[in-house]
Amino acid sequence: MLPAEALASFGSSVVADSLRDLGYSDRTASQGVRPVRREHVAAGQARTAAFEAVVSDDARGFLPLAAFIDSCRPGEVMVLGGAEGASPGSVWGEICSTAAVQRGCAGVVIDGYMRDQLAIERIDLPVFSRGAFPQDCLGRSMVVEGRTDAVCGGVHVSTGDWVVADADGVVFVPAEILSTVLETAAEKRWAEQALLDAVAAGESLAEAVKRVGTL
Repeated sequence: MLPAEALASFGSSVVADSLRDLGYSDRTASQGVRPVRREHVAAGQARTAAFEAVVSDDARGFLPLAAFIDSCRPGEVMVLGGAEGASPGSVWGEICSTAAVQRGCAGVVIDGYMRDQLAIERIDLPVFSRGAFPQDCLGRSMVVEGRTDAVCGGVHVSTGDWVVADADGVVFVPAEILSTVLETAAEKRWAEQALLDAVAAGESLAEAVKRVGTL
């Protein structure tokens, strides 16, 4: 199974628990970054973009965002960081999603707002954001050109790290510990299944937890 498939199958909660067990307890994005479609799951390597506040007459306009979307490689999850101190404005919409699909993008995680929600719901691309907002980001925030990292939901993420996002939330896995996280997640999944089987068979929850060692 490919890493992205494995992450998606484990889900964000098991991956978050595995990271905690390995000493990485701060790799989950803060609450509020939610999927446009509840059933959507995004997993893959991150392609990150940092955003910064800009003045209203910045001549670059939307070009840095367009270049970032064009840079996405098949199977990557685009991660758009928040812009500290910027006026609120949507950084994503229907046209962005359409372009991302053409690039083979596996999903989009936004520490901010998107718009065109009904159109995005009809596009088969997992998009996670803090909600819909009609005002765009022009003259408010912009991709920082040349940056290869971002802060998303309070988590520092670099291009090449791994992402799993689903209805429970968004979790980021540092690239250098991916294999260890996957091994730990497999053990965690086995233990959870053993616990489920025990409880379904009539064992008390406390007894099962004491024996299996998880919940």
